[in-house]
Amino acid sequence: MKYNKMFEIVKELEFDNEFVVKKINDINKNFQIFLRNQDRHFRPNHLGVLIDLNLRVRSRPDLKKEMAKVFDNIYYKKDPDQEIQSLLEQEFEHFLNPLEIIANLS
Repeated sequence: MKYNKMFEIVKELEFDNEFVVKKINDINKNFQIFLRNQDRHFRPNHLGVLIDLNLRVRSRPDLKKEMAKVFDNIYYKKDPDQEIQSLLEQEFEHFLNPLEIIANLS
């Protein structure tokens, strides 16, 4: 689907609704990650990770370089739970999911 058409669908989509764009019953090509933290359910994806990180950087621009370093280290296979320790004590006004989830999905 072209970006413009997808953008129109997203603009019209009401809050907390789903819209299936394409469905393939091949688990290697079409899958969703589900996580549960007590009674809260999370269905994060890579877009959600990027949006969450963007919200965090916008609310705390002073941590932009530190966050970049942390997530670079995670990308290069360092332990996400250890890498985020310095960020766990920080306050973020805007975010989607807990930092532990975002780090482990990265």
